[in-house]
Amino acid sequence: MTASQRPLWRRALEGTAAYSAAILLGRAASFFLLPLYTRYLSPADYGVLEIVDFTMFMLAAVIGVSIAGDALFYFHARLQGQARIRASQTVLVAAIGISVSGFLLIQLLAPQLSTWFFRTPDFALALRIAATAFLFSPPSDAFLCYLRAVEKTTVFMSFALFRLAASIALNVVLLVVFKLGLYAMLVSTLTVNTIVFTALAFYCMRHMRGWAGFDLDILKQVARYSLPIGVSSIAMLTVHYGDRFFLSRYVSLTEIGIYALAYKLGMMLNYLNSPFQMFWRSQVYNIIDSHDGDQVFVKVFMYLEILFVTVAFGLALFAAPVIQLLSAHAFWGAAAFVPFLVAAYAFSGLEYHMQSALLIEAKTRKIMLSTLSGVVVCVSCYAFAIPRFGVWGAVAATVLAFSTMFAVTFTLAQRQHRRPFSLAKIAILPACAVALVLLRSLAGPSVGIQGIAISTLFFLALPALLLSLPVYSEERDLSFRVTRKLASYLAR
Repeated sequence: MTASQRPLWRRALEGTAAYSAAILLGRAASFFLLPLYTRYLSPADYGVLEIVDFTMFMLAAVIGVSIAGDALFYFHARLQGQARIRASQTVLVAAIGISVSGFLLIQLLAPQLSTWFFRTPDFALALRIAATAFLFSPPSDAFLCYLRAVEKTTVFMSFALFRLAASIALNVVLLVVFKLGLYAMLVSTLTVNTIVFTALAFYCMRHMRGWAGFDLDILKQVARYSLPIGVSSIAMLTVHYGDRFFLSRYVSLTEIGIYALAYKLGMMLNYLNSPFQMFWRSQVYNIIDSHDGDQVFVKVFMYLEILFVTVAFGLALFAAPVIQLLSAHAFWGAAAFVPFLVAAYAFSGLEYHMQSALLIEAKTRKIMLSTLSGVVVCVSCYAFAIPRFGVWGAVAATVLAFSTMFAVTFTLAQRQHRRPFSLAKIAILPACAVALVLLRSLAGPSVGIQGIAISTLFFLALPALLLSLPVYSEERDLSFRVTRKLASYLAR
């Protein structure tokens, strides 16, 4: 039995579990290494690294790195035999050209970019090291997308775990032993990227059984499919990181570093969503064509919403004690921003899932339209709110941008192909979570034993509401079935 012939639930479970092991271990490692990093890196160092990351991500979007993602999945699902291999290798050649172009561009412009972002040329070396690491990133992404398309999840996980272990080891050695500061992170990324690219190239070319050729016609089709996604990627980087550009002109690097820590906690919802979406995005073209594809899509959306809202709710309640436990005192102010940022990323995760309804119809221009609408809202808020309210202006812009994109993408996807969503069901659980967070804010501090105990009671109130509301009867029945099966399994 081939991978595509196995039951959907089994493929989804195995794929998500494998991607989860790789991704969540990486995020957990970052989380538990936070005390080390925040003691060897100052908030200003964090601010510099955030801006360098923003520069690299913006470069990737501008020169078309998105060509190696959803486009490869789309054409891999639509083509057969050698045509599939040619499409994958055509994407690979394009990715190599992209990476070389980006590398040369940053090497030439590093002093000017450093002056533009940091108001000093002193960080040109940091940008050049990051650009050299970027040289190996787009081709590696193309290889990893190929592994996802052919459902080589175990191999994918092996590469991801190796990259994680090597990165942690190098980060610790370069930070603690050689005391390289922020350059420890940059040199570590460069070294690991080089090793991973070499190993991926060797494995994937053997799996493809040699060179099938570069196809210019396929490249043109891929470019047409990818161009709106590339524009969307640039726009999304503006939403994710554009606030750093505005903040760098109105607040200190220390404030940016504190905001960056809060942002990392907010983005934990992205990390939670990534394992499933790595399976879903590569296989949704086959799933949606099944006889119950629309029902599957709606159910998956609702389960994701319950997961995102519950986790965001927990992070909002426990942000202060977690940050105080894992970071130095200088970073404790980040807790105030977390509830708003996790709400924004709950919207982002659901919007990302709705995008797949447009990708399967090759309506990538509608994804671009949705993202651009978020950018208009976001940049307007940046320009108006950040000069007046500093970091809080950036937080407000993030929430408004992601909620706008969710509303637009959901509407466009439903107009393209109406699926049986219940709007009331979508709205009730987030409304309950917001109400409980507001009530918790009136119940005293959230730190200390008493504060954590009160937050725990509030956290348990949300699943109690979920299980008691008639509108969630299907989800309640499912949770009871899973619980009974788990109890039966443990009792053996």
